[in-house]
Amino acid sequence: MQILKFSKFVRRIATGAGLGLGLLCALSLPAAETSGGAYEVARTPWGHPDLQAMWVNDSATPLERPKAFAVKQTLSDEDFANLQAKAAEVTDGGDAFFGDDFVKAAIAKGSEYRSFDQKTGNYNQFWIAERSLENRTSLIVDPPDGQLPTLTPAGRVRMADLGRKFAGHQPAGPEDLSPQVRCITYGVPYILAGYNSYFHFLQTPDHVVIY
Repeated sequence: MQILKFSKFVRRIATGAGLGLGLLCALSLPAAETSGGAYEVARTPWGHPDLQAMWVNDSATPLERPKAFAVKQTLSDEDFANLQAKAAEVTDGGDAFFGDDFVKAAIAKGSEYRSFDQKTGNYNQFWIAERSLENRTSLIVDPPDGQLPTLTPAGRVRMADLGRKFAGHQPAGPEDLSPQVRCITYGVPYILAGYNSYFHFLQTPDHVVIY
């Protein structure tokens, strides 16, 4: 569970840090109807934007653009219909695909594609929420190639240090394991869509609780 001061929560969304990027990019605040039919953000009794709801990240748009899409930022109607048909095939009782693997599996239809567990496969698609496809080819729009930028030299050093830290390491207790391994959280923003990707937002005048 995460508890944020409301002012800090709003700042995070406004700057795109922490929460704003992955969790809310495909979602809009609940709208209140007005007499003229114009959009108006629903508000709490104390005047803040009302975020209280069960939110879900079921977007199938991959974080990074698959090579098969080349430089296309969006798919044509024909290409999108083709992707939808392939996606329907791979979800028809087959292996469960999380995050970007869902679209990768659809693209690779006709050849063997396995997600996280390369030997036995995962449990099947029955256990996964229905994913929402759209014609965007990646969540990353800048850089224009839709790829994560290369790590800085300092970043590469940090990754190498982490690799050495966990190589052959036997944990002395749960504190030595990551929150992901302990099934506590996959982090915020959460981009492993389709797997435990539900969030319950609750509010008070001073805090936002994300469960």
